[in-house]
Parts: sequence; structure tokens; C-alpha cells
Amino acid sequence: MRTLNILVVDDEPVSAKVMKSYLTQYGTCDVATSGLDAVRQVEAFLRSKSAVYDLICLDINMPGMDGHEVLKNIRALEEDYEIQPSDKARVIMTTLMDDASNVTRAFLNQCEIYLVKPIRRKELLKQLVNLGLIDVNEAGG
Repeated sequence: MRTLNILVVDDEPVSAKVMKSYLTQYGTCDVATSGLDAVRQVEAFLRSKSAVYDLICLDINMPGMDGHEVLKNIRALEEDYEIQPSDKARVIMTTLMDDASNVTRAFLNQCEIYLVKPIRRKELLKQLVNLGLIDVNEAGG
């Protein structure tokens, strides 16, 4: 089993705790409670490890820097650090907003998956399998 480096970005403590509980068994799971904190953590990770997070679960609706801006900043950092497209972080947007505008914007900013809250563990694990981050056996069948 591969150990993933995961970042959960959510200003809502309960949502962050739930996501972390779903993901901890798959690797190291860091939490950022604001958009600015997330960008800083991604940059520090790139600087110290010369690598990206394998998975970033990113809420859209946060005060200050929203998830869309965070994702743009993360992709810009990956460019600055010359991360190859196949090695970029896999980003799952996790949000209450399911309108076409937000979905379209998220994919234009290069997210891989868009999940509407409440996030169900089974659906999240299915998407991790689809992204090739875990295998079906690790997801529980």
C-alpha cells in the first residue's frame, strides 16, 4: 500500500475532522483551516520535499481566499517548481455548492473531482480509486 501525502482544506472544523477521519488510514493527513494557510502549506511542502501533496481535498466556500483562488495558486506553485503534469496534486473540490458556474470554474482551474457535501466515505474512496491513488481492495471492495 502506498502512503499518501494528503491536505484537507476546510474552514469548518467538523467537515475537516470528518474528511481527515476518512483519509488518515491512507497516509499523512495535514489540515489547513483557510485558503491562505493552504497555499502556505503547499509551498512549504514543495520547498521541503521537492514534491506535491498526492491529494488535496479543497472546500470552495471559505472566507478571504476561496477554494477557486487556492486552486489557482496551487497550480501556479506547481508550475513555479516545474512539477510535471502527471505528478501534480490530485484535487477534489468538496463543497455545498453544486451550481453549474462553480463546477465549471473548478474544472477550468484544474481540479480532478467535484464532490458535493455532505461527503460520503464510500463515494470519496470510489473517487480515490478512480484517481489511481488507492486500489479497490484498499477502498473496501
